[in-house]
Amino acid sequence: MKGRVPKIGKLCRVEWLDATGWIGVGISEAKPYPCETVGWLSKVNADHIILATSRYEDGSGDFTVIPKGMLTSIRAIR
Repeated sequence: MKGRVPKIGKLCRVEWLDATGWIGVGISEAKPYPCETVGWLSKVNADHIILATSRYEDGSGDFTVIPKGMLTSIRAIR
C-alpha cells in the first residue's frame, strides 16, 4: 500500500482492489477490480479500515469497511 494512514477524522481518498466474480471469460481476464472510495477515516483496526461516506449529527452514518490487504493507496484530501 502506498502512503501512510492519515489521522482519524481526515477526509481521505482510498484506492483498493475489490473482489470480483467472472463468468464465461478466460482465466487471464479474472482478476480483482480497482476501486476508489472517498470518506472520513473513522477507525483503523489491525486487519481493516472503516470510512464514513456520510456522517449524521447523532454520530451514525454510512460506513465502508475495507480489509487492509485490499488497500493499494490511502491519502488525506486537503
